[in-house]
Amino acid sequence: METFTRNNLEFYQLSIRNIRLKYMDQTPLTAFNDLIRSHTIFVRDGGVFKDLMLEVELKIKQKYWTLYLEDERGDFDEKNQPLCLFLVLYNLELFTDSRGYFNWCKVHGLNSSSSFWLNYYRDLGRIEQEIRLELKGFNNPVSGVDYELRNGGFLSLIKGE
Repeated sequence: METFTRNNLEFYQLSIRNIRLKYMDQTPLTAFNDLIRSHTIFVRDGGVFKDLMLEVELKIKQKYWTLYLEDERGDFDEKNQPLCLFLVLYNLELFTDSRGYFNWCKVHGLNSSSSFWLNYYRDLGRIEQEIRLELKGFNNPVSGVDYELRNGGFLSLIKGE
């Protein structure tokens, strides 16, 4: 673990300040719309549910990935691409934070003995890295708490404001 000295603490504070200044005027909706335009992103409903997970296709420029999203509240709507992209990134964050296959299955209510989900989970690590590389460090401006409580930045995505 890094020990902060005065110099690197000041650098850290300046870096955070620059990030805030860059995105301070952007609403989550604007940030997602800018990302979608600059990277030619489209999220399409695959029309299939597998064990309560919605199959979607993510396209960034000319690359495609098939992903499965938990959308228990039925928020996914192709007409609202910023919201769809948020759901993709949120589910990737759940994968990253899952601490292993069994926890990931538990979070999503999936049968951990399923070979389909085990293979998908194994591929998801690679997929997540590829998507992060394409998005060049984009940080999701909507927190998981806002999504779960359906307020803050998440409401701006739903309302389109």
